[in-house]
Amino acid sequence: MPDGTDADDVRRYEELVAQGTQHFGDVKIGRPGRSRWYPWIVGGLIRVFLFVIRPWQRIRIVDEHHIPRTGPVVLVSNHESFMDPIVVVAKIWRPLTAYAKVEHFRGRFGWFYRGMGQIPLERGSDGSTDWSHAVGVSVLRLGGAVCIYPEATRVPGIVCRYFGRLVVPLLEDCPGTPLVPLAVTYDKRRFGRVAVIRVGEPRHHAAADLARGDEIMRELRLWTSEASGLPTTGEPARDVKRRRTEPAVG
Repeated sequence: MPDGTDADDVRRYEELVAQGTQHFGDVKIGRPGRSRWYPWIVGGLIRVFLFVIRPWQRIRIVDEHHIPRTGPVVLVSNHESFMDPIVVVAKIWRPLTAYAKVEHFRGRFGWFYRGMGQIPLERGSDGSTDWSHAVGVSVLRLGGAVCIYPEATRVPGIVCRYFGRLVVPLLEDCPGTPLVPLAVTYDKRRFGRVAVIRVGEPRHHAAADLARGDEIMRELRLWTSEASGLPTTGEPARDVKRRRTEPAVG
């Protein structure tokens, strides 16, 4: 990890929160990656909700021991369903921080994203992207876990292209941080379904390896495809999603 005392890392984090508060103006962002409400929302809301719907939605995790219990880690997962972040945070017993569109913070459920310590990301704004990245780096340097869905949008039934624009820069700025892949699928049962989270072995990439970021992301995508049993494509998820929704010609 980069040189510097814990006090320096905490001070840097507080500076970033102040910058974000000023940048987003009337949009409340909370404390990304360090929300004190996280355990209350996960334990008192998400897990209670999943307990109520348990007859229709169960969760199973395979090889959870691959996830470090402490210290920085970047988790990378495919995006099958809107339930993915919910089942992942409910089953992995350490706080997880993810990136979310800033629009979510403006909506009626903004309190949920703030309480979960999500990092707001404003698409199309270089300054905002740099800030969001810096917050992710800060969370890792403080020993946190960052979870990224590199397909950028959910497309059921297929593993689409993995973009490394968030993953690789985090690893570059936080040398030594392990990268752990997840493969999330939903197995149908006679009544309801089971969400299965398969956890891959941690990967450690040297600085020289990160120069081949596209290849690293391709390897992750292929691992996810093999682990989940889902087909894979090198196409972006948005293109696949658009093609599926376009009306057939002829």
